[in-house]
Amino acid sequence: MAEDLSLSATTIRYAILWGLLHDIATWPLSHTGEAAFSSATETSARKLRRMMITGDNKLHRSLRVYRSLKEMGVDFDVLLALFDKRASSGTGELAHLHNLLHSALTPDTLEGMYRSGRAFGLPVPKPSVFIDSMERDLVSGIRLKRNSSADAIKFWRAKGRIYSHFINKEATVAFESSWSSAIRDSYINIDLSESLLANEKDILRKVAHKPVRPDREVFRYKEPLSYQIADEYHAARKFKDSFALEYLSEVFVKGKS
Repeated sequence: MAEDLSLSATTIRYAILWGLLHDIATWPLSHTGEAAFSSATETSARKLRRMMITGDNKLHRSLRVYRSLKEMGVDFDVLLALFDKRASSGTGELAHLHNLLHSALTPDTLEGMYRSGRAFGLPVPKPSVFIDSMERDLVSGIRLKRNSSADAIKFWRAKGRIYSHFINKEATVAFESSWSSAIRDSYINIDLSESLLANEKDILRKVAHKPVRPDREVFRYKEPLSYQIADEYHAARKFKDSFALEYLSEVFVKGKS
């Protein structure tokens, strides 16, 4: 996407770093483990990623990437700002990249929903169709092209169905919550680095022999959310014109499920 938008080599470099480091703060068993170990270690994924990037000594040296980034001459303020939705990236290309990475059509969301669609048997536009879906305007920044808006609308509707029909189903939430709770209760005093280096088979072996009861309390890495098209565009198949990326959240809306 960054290359198609003719961003500079420096900005593309930060886009690549964002892609490589976005999911670096991941515990074993993905989001199920994240809820458990984040609670047990009192460390959020956002805080953990920052610790890894800045080389926090509380982490085992194998979990720190600070030295490598420093050798590359990375500006840590710029890099960390790209991960913070509320941070200001000023103006120009880095601001445009920041808007893209925190838009309704983030690269990781496009990929994740496509893979989910394959797993659940629902059609979701391939991430590749969005590579050239954006254009850069000197006044309004990055815009979704009009001829790509139909795919964007299809994608968001598919995302809404995946969450409402599968991820946020009551039985799914209860099952995931019960496992996350069981893992947390089995690793109450675990060290942060140990939690990140834990073997998935060992975790399952430790928890599997215990009775995993349905958890009445929702215990997940984030609360269930719903994804919908704003009423004004509910019946739309495509937009009449290109659309500024920073305003897409007014069309593709999310809220508590």
